[in-house]
Amino acid sequence: MARGIDVDAVDAVVSYDISALLKAHCVRRTARVSRAGQAVTLMFERQRSHFQRLMAQAGKADGRVRETPVPLYELRQYEATYARHHSSASMAATVEYPPAEFCRKYGRLLAPNGALLRPQRAFAAYKGADGQVREKTQKAFKVTLKRLRRSARVCVVCGKPAETTLGEVTGTCRPCHVFCCDTSCAAEVSTHQVLCVSLEHQFLDQVIECLPAPLNLFTHLDFSKSGCPPSGLSWNSWFARQPRLTAALQSAAAVAHEWCSLAGMSPAPSVEEVRLCLQRITTGLVSLPLTLVRALHVAGLKHKTVDIHMVGADLPEVSMAYNGLCRLACGTGVRCARITLVSPDENVRAMAKSAPPSRPLEAGPCQVSAWDGLYHVFHEALVETGKLNPPHLVVCIHPGLHTDEGFASWRPTLELLVQKGYPVALTTYNEQEWTATLQRLAAVQANVGESGENPVRSQHVKQTPKDRRLVWSANAYFISFQGERAA
Repeated sequence: MARGIDVDAVDAVVSYDISALLKAHCVRRTARVSRAGQAVTLMFERQRSHFQRLMAQAGKADGRVRETPVPLYELRQYEATYARHHSSASMAATVEYPPAEFCRKYGRLLAPNGALLRPQRAFAAYKGADGQVREKTQKAFKVTLKRLRRSARVCVVCGKPAETTLGEVTGTCRPCHVFCCDTSCAAEVSTHQVLCVSLEHQFLDQVIECLPAPLNLFTHLDFSKSGCPPSGLSWNSWFARQPRLTAALQSAAAVAHEWCSLAGMSPAPSVEEVRLCLQRITTGLVSLPLTLVRALHVAGLKHKTVDIHMVGADLPEVSMAYNGLCRLACGTGVRCARITLVSPDENVRAMAKSAPPSRPLEAGPCQVSAWDGLYHVFHEALVETGKLNPPHLVVCIHPGLHTDEGFASWRPTLELLVQKGYPVALTTYNEQEWTATLQRLAAVQANVGESGENPVRSQHVKQTPKDRRLVWSANAYFISFQGERAA
């Protein structure tokens, strides 16, 4: 690493890889052996014994080596910065999601004024060249569809792409486009049947995602009818209370259907299938605020003004605040919601600069603010000092408690919430996460109340890229807890 490099005035050397055998030698050469300085080595707990052996071999096991344990939850605040730098460094190797790429390239052509045009109107603007523009757009749309089909050609059992299984291909299931590479994998009928039901509409949903602005959701929402109806909250009951939105979905489906015909889809979807697709995508947008409505209903909160803390918030929660969808949380029994987003996420950090708790953002009957940091620090700094009211409800959207790292970073917050006895609602992406999350909550003695499938889960279902056997949707499962479980 540093052999042959002569660097003056080095005060500190930071190492992040202790696998090299001559680590101490490298540090000395980098920092110039005759001068004083500090050497910091970053490592996991499991690497300590290896590091201690290296220090003993170098004659440095004499007490001058100081260990500083760092809890995982303290590192979480740096994840966003790392992810940002890492993504920019590897941008060249990143493959853009095909629908997003098509929208980016052809958005101004298909929706020049922020609303999707019919193909005839979109091409009419290019007088004299409309035929060429139409041909180019049609070709690009077809290529995007081929890329989507190719991305689905990964075996759900063994994970091998179709290109590596030439001569063994069993085929793709027509209803769900799930791929099995050979007869042995295709024999996993149970795995396939679960995916077939969940992913039946995934391909059409991805095709419609290619179209920019097929529906202006916000101009058709009736925010006065967002509360929980007496019969209980469900998608059927909610859409029944949104007649303007229902009519707009029908009109948008007719336009989107013309673009599907242009792409030459086979089999071609009907207008009704496209309408149901747009409805599924809409549920993905409004699932978050309606999950808040359900959480308020489960907690029995009918105060005129409620204080809600959304912990571990990131881009979806910030978007909900800025686009005004948070207003859907105000309905039956709730006239004003004071929502505080708390997280070390970079999106929350940016919002906290313009809308801190002392200067919240006004969004109709809602006041939304943000605080950059971990919740137990926020609670100590603002709630325990009386600067903010204690929450009537705490909401954690997809906290990731099912992983060891996620649970370790959340444990101080969970223990605080259990101790304070605040009503808490959290969601997970799928059944596997839900089952593991319940086990984590048992470990902190949480008194779990209502738990199971969320009736207002997003119906926009997708495959997990890292494991094709797992499917997910936003807010798929709901868990509520309050206080400590009785012994």
